[in-house]
Amino acid sequence: MLPQKLKVNSPIVLTKLIALNSLAILIDKEDHLLLRILDCSTQTPLKTYKKVFHNTEESHYSVVENCMASYNAEKKEVEVTELSSSKIYCNSTVRYHKETDVTFLYLSQTGSFYVTGDNNGKINVWNPKSPEPEYSFSECKSATVALRLDNENDRLVSGRLDGSVILYSLNKEKEPLLLIKHQKEIKRIFIINEFVLSLDIGGTLNIYSLSANKIIETVEFKYGIKDVTLAYENKSIVLLTDDYRILLVNIAKINQEALEIDKTSSDVNSMTFDDVSKKLILSTKQGNLLFYDLGKEDTVVKYTDVKTPDKVKKTKKEEIKKEETKKQFTFLSVDDSKSIRNVIVKAIKIGFPGTRVLEAVDGAEALNMLHEHEIDCVILDWNMPKLNGEEVLRYIRVFKKFDKIKIIMATTEAERAKVLNAIKNGADGYIVKPFNSEIFFSKVSKFIMYEN
Repeated sequence: MLPQKLKVNSPIVLTKLIALNSLAILIDKEDHLLLRILDCSTQTPLKTYKKVFHNTEESHYSVVENCMASYNAEKKEVEVTELSSSKIYCNSTVRYHKETDVTFLYLSQTGSFYVTGDNNGKINVWNPKSPEPEYSFSECKSATVALRLDNENDRLVSGRLDGSVILYSLNKEKEPLLLIKHQKEIKRIFIINEFVLSLDIGGTLNIYSLSANKIIETVEFKYGIKDVTLAYENKSIVLLTDDYRILLVNIAKINQEALEIDKTSSDVNSMTFDDVSKKLILSTKQGNLLFYDLGKEDTVVKYTDVKTPDKVKKTKKEEIKKEETKKQFTFLSVDDSKSIRNVIVKAIKIGFPGTRVLEAVDGAEALNMLHEHEIDCVILDWNMPKLNGEEVLRYIRVFKKFDKIKIIMATTEAERAKVLNAIKNGADGYIVKPFNSEIFFSKVSKFIMYEN
């Protein structure tokens, strides 16, 4: 399929579908940027705005139908412009992002508020007309690399440099919730009704159901993924692979088939899909806009041409071999107190000879170890820095591959409500600190099946 081309003779910084059949593009003119609004059907300009900007990164701009937000790293200032009236609102973020620059900026659909994320993991929600943020979240220390707002339900989801995907409630009725932990940096995230889609730079796509509170699909694409966008009213996705294949995948059949639309040699830096004109629009660093008219191709919407990527599945033989090579029953002790970890290690060596004991000083380190080692039982502290025990518990119970892991909560807080809540969220039992080796053995041995 040959796309239509529109040449602007300058690098295109970003494309953004601001309304059905209306596309906003930023064109780099060296000393300034042009914001141009195009009609997707005819590729003709509707409006053009000229302004001097100090950043040329996609994550430093956000455009909606009548507003544009941009971040000036030199002044540490966010500027929101009402395009129809050219009225400008400025918010200095120096006070709230002291040690680092803003890494991601997202403007709400109406332009009534915007969200900033920085390298220290802090997220602020701002009213453009107010010097103070309305909300602040700072429980995660990993840099924000992606943001997405769900305006209808007053919530947002953030993607992190460490692979975390975290859900926030803007009215603060609920605590931030860790949904997914990828092994690599997040590339793109979407929130669609009760589903969150997250893609990391390694090509792993996770679909998380908020209603079921678990990951319902994980796909590892054979080709690395450069970018992804939604299509056909959020029922499909378009993928741009590292070798510049353009693939169309039905979300409901994401493990079964994908259609290869094209293979381009262009250096694509962003893409979007217009549901009205059925056009896929790609922008390139060479200054081209590529328009693929998918609505005219019957084979595109029928998904008759099955192509990779397929889900990477391990064969039964590989699973059997993996199980056979497993040598030791492995405990993971997660506690920020070294003295408590020493008690646990001693108790395990006495009560469960021949087993292996690993240690983690906080919840974040524990998540990494879960992916690096085969863990059979986790002794999990309740109160810890970075991620607490309840957050780690929720994370473990999201993944099917961790179903067999036994989780014992260790806490100084014996309140029945907290213990019952932990059991409800998937804990197998609990033990109250302080304890000695004998108490630990008698308590833990009830919850695990041990083979000498």
